[in-house]
Order: sequence, then C-alpha cells, then structure tokens
Amino acid sequence: MIDNVPHIIKLYFKDDSLSKSRVDMVLFLMDNTLKTHAKKNSVMGILDVMNSKLIVPNAPLSDLNILLLGEAQSFMTIWNNI
Repeated sequence: MIDNVPHIIKLYFKDDSLSKSRVDMVLFLMDNTLKTHAKKNSVMGILDVMNSKLIVPNAPLSDLNILLLGEAQSFMTIWNNI
C-alpha cells in the first residue's frame, strides 16, 4: 500500500537503465496478467532498486495489446517456416 492505494511492484535489480518501451511492455503485461487477482484499483509498478525509483504508468497502455499480437504472429510465421 502506498498512500492507501494497493500496488503490485516488480523489483528490477540490474544496473542497465530501463527504456520507456521496456517499462511500458512490462507494466502492460503485469496489468493484463495480474489485475484479475489484484485488489480493485491496484497500480502496477516497477521498482528500479539501483536508482531507488518507482515507475508507474502515467497513461493507459491498452494499445500495446495490438503490438504484442502482431509480434507474436510475426514470431509464429518465422517459427513455422524454419
């Protein structure tokens, strides 16, 4: 709980900096897989442990579903033709 708001937080321990696209993807996947098991209004976040920074979404990430489906389809096309 942070300020009486439930949070589900993934810890990130690496020294490598997190790109915006990677953060968005991880938060999107967390939201899609964990929201059915989480308390209502839970916020997904990534805690960059090395930099003591909590990263939470500042905009809806729903458009990433289309991107993920396209990436999965592309992978399957390549895989099936190997």
